Amino acid sequence: MPVSQHRAAASGGLTAAGLAFGLLALTGWSGYVIIARHGALAGFGPFDLAVARLAPAGIIFLPLLVRAGLRDLGGIGWARGLVLACFGGPAFGFLMAGGFSLAPVTHGAVIGPATLTLATTLLAVVFAGERPGARRIAGLALITAGIGLVGAGALRTDLTGLILLGDLCFIAANTCFAVFAILLRLWAVPALKGAAVVTVLSAAMMLPVYLLLADADRLAAIGWDQFALQWLGQGVFAGCIATAAFMACVARLGPSRAAVFPSAVPAAGVLLGAPLLGEFPSAVQWGGVAVTTAGLVLAIGLLDRRQ
Repeated sequence: MPVSQHRAAASGGLTAAGLAFGLLALTGWSGYVIIARHGALAGFGPFDLAVARLAPAGIIFLPLLVRAGLRDLGGIGWARGLVLACFGGPAFGFLMAGGFSLAPVTHGAVIGPATLTLATTLLAVVFAGERPGARRIAGLALITAGIGLVGAGALRTDLTGLILLGDLCFIAANTCFAVFAILLRLWAVPALKGAAVVTVLSAAMMLPVYLLLADADRLAAIGWDQFALQWLGQGVFAGCIATAAFMACVARLGPSRAAVFPSAVPAAGVLLGAPLLGEFPSAVQWGGVAVTTAGLVLAIGLLDRRQ
């Protein structure tokens, strides 16, 4: 076989593998939204859901961090490591869990990724000196409009204001995670190492308290199978496997092509979560999903010819 054909075959193999990894990451992230909301409906509280999101991943990532060096957290340092854990760990976990306890799956699937993209871009402008182009600015405007449509769709039925409070939790959680993402960039921390530091420190802070305070009778009444679903679905699949899969996707497809998958989370989360949980969006909210997805495509730069 000629060299050109060898290269084409190798390129095709990398592309196929990259797509497979990207779809695995998308499944994990969309599944996280659905599983967390299902757990809230089943009776798990915010502390249960936050620990399920962070503790299993911390246990899995612990050997990686030990190998990198616990004394200085793999070169990151304890001061920076604790700051990263603060924004990317318990604060994010508790706020997201609070959101899932109060708001339908549509809100978590749309507002979370949209806020993360919006907040990360704005923080990059302020602290990293980025200057977004016209398309990205248009995308951010669409994201803001989409969040508004999703939230407005619930105002007619949300007489108590709890759904709005849940939406604010999603916004605050993903703003915290945006700060975490910007700090990773400013401090030149590799994403996998940053994830290991955050989850390990979060598990070390949260798990002992949880084991001390957890009501075993209440958890047994909900069902240990449901408990296992939360730990495996949130912590193992979404927290570890999906993260590693996306990094493998980026390595094979490049960051711009890999960005297709996080931009698809709102649509995938709603399309899968609505029938599974019986929380169907209104027509206005469907419009919000479409507008947000379009905004993410523009804001992430998928239509940028230079990429």
